[in-house]
Amino acid sequence: MAKPKPKFDTKDEPMEAARELGNKKKFTLHDLQSFQPKTENQKKFVEMYQQGTPVIHCSGVAGTGKTAVAFYMALTDVLDESSEFDKIVMVRSAVEARKMGFLPGSLDEKAQAYESPYRAFTEQFVKYKSGYDHLKALGYYEFLTTSYLRGATFDNCVVICEEFQNLDYSELHTVMTRVGINSRIIFTGDSKQDDLKRQREKSGFEKFKKVLDAMPEGMVGFVEYGLDDIVRSDVVRAFLEADHKFGEG
Repeated sequence: MAKPKPKFDTKDEPMEAARELGNKKKFTLHDLQSFQPKTENQKKFVEMYQQGTPVIHCSGVAGTGKTAVAFYMALTDVLDESSEFDKIVMVRSAVEARKMGFLPGSLDEKAQAYESPYRAFTEQFVKYKSGYDHLKALGYYEFLTTSYLRGATFDNCVVICEEFQNLDYSELHTVMTRVGINSRIIFTGDSKQDDLKRQREKSGFEKFKKVLDAMPEGMVGFVEYGLDDIVRSDVVRAFLEADHKFGEG
């Protein structure tokens, strides 16, 4: 059964988004750029995702496309009219926003700065300018911080929990228990980029991985990205390879 076309109300949307979208009532798979995984672990993730694994734990070094590939695969589901998934929910820790507490503005306004990577992904993957705003306006995509998850239930969603090394175990527990009917969840992160240490808090990364590993076979998949998976740039690859030689990578 085809999904009903979302109603596009331009009243509260940026002028550029409203003008660019015009009378378009929905996105489809034809609006996506083509994409092919570039490394073995990207291929492993795509295969795991296509097999329907409900929970996927992606960890590893920076610049390997963990979140970008997860976002693209989620888009292929959400924009597929035959899919049961209606929306991508991107969840990110508010730990960085907490560090900006002395700056003016609400937590929501401060957290908006951390949407920029996902805007960049959208520009790469969607054929339309301002695609990020369009996806949000039409209800295909929602960005949340962990500050507003209590009591929420995500049905018919692909949830991506980004930078999950910056969540303590209680926050990870909260995110995991928001997953509702006909939903799946992807965790992406890098234990070496733990900002909680500066806040004198403890990441739940290691304990959470052990708990997932104890879940029923076939329910959880693990992808560990390494130095060979770095696709961001040759500079990043060379730096992290050198860093690794000193026992810091």
